Amino acid sequence: MLGALGAAIVGLGGFWLYVLLQPQSDYFGEFKPEDIEGKFVQKTDTRPHFVVANDTVFKDPNNVEWFVPKGTEVDGASIPQALWSFAGPFEGNYLWASVIHDYYCDMRTKTAHDTHRTFYYGMRARGVGKVQADFMYWAVAVFGPQWANPVPSSTGAVESAQEAAEVNLDDPVVRAAALAKAAAIARTLKASSGEVLDSSNVGLVLNTLDNIDQNAAAYRGLLTSGDFLDRPKDLGLLAHWSDNMDEASFNDDAVPSVKYAASLTALTSGREAGADAFVVDTGTDRATLGNLLLKLNPPAQEKSTPFGETPPAIGTK
Repeated sequence: MLGALGAAIVGLGGFWLYVLLQPQSDYFGEFKPEDIEGKFVQKTDTRPHFVVANDTVFKDPNNVEWFVPKGTEVDGASIPQALWSFAGPFEGNYLWASVIHDYYCDMRTKTAHDTHRTFYYGMRARGVGKVQADFMYWAVAVFGPQWANPVPSSTGAVESAQEAAEVNLDDPVVRAAALAKAAAIARTLKASSGEVLDSSNVGLVLNTLDNIDQNAAAYRGLLTSGDFLDRPKDLGLLAHWSDNMDEASFNDDAVPSVKYAASLTALTSGREAGADAFVVDTGTDRATLGNLLLKLNPPAQEKSTPFGETPPAIGTK
């Protein structure tokens, strides 16, 4: 009897030890203080700025502290403005993560990878949904600032952090291809409830943080080098970009396979007018590809601010 009871206790203890050692996947970190305090300042340029009113610390899931000092002024520049229609850096719960991300993209005392990953953790810690946070993490990994090595925090010499090539969203053809790919990623995440990241020419890509890193690096290289013009097939599934990408999904909430997606030529000729996903025809020359992408993805009107005329009151206790 006692032997059986002892075995049960040991077994129960082993079970709880197992539970305690499992990664806490629903814990993404915490902000101290819980609410960032500050004020918005409208500048003469197109970006509003947010001035942090108190020292702020974000402790990530690995217990690394990301400190932002009082008086820091950020403008959301670490999130490309072309994507602000999906999630502006100062909208709702994105603000907390954006402040951390902006500051460390400027200081560059951490690696670019860790800085972008902490942006993801910050979003999730503030309650941003998985699909939206996964997309924004993918987006900053593709389009956000990149640097090769962190600078010593004691020097503050951000110039010593070697710059990596960035996607030129001012180039209309690059912008069109980039937004078409981003739209496909957003729709794929939405349609699959966050289970699938991409539909590529080698099959579906499951959505994990490591896969986001690898997928983003591949598309970043393709877009920065211009190789997508010679290898359009490598872009995989594309889709129309709109101002409501956070609400968009594919038809019937099903992720289309690249193999069966409409060709871009058929789409623009009207033979696949209702298709919401498409692929670029293999062998398409540069001029044709550029013209077709521009036709499908005209440059969106830039907004002067992501929140209209009146900045929201955030953290003004």
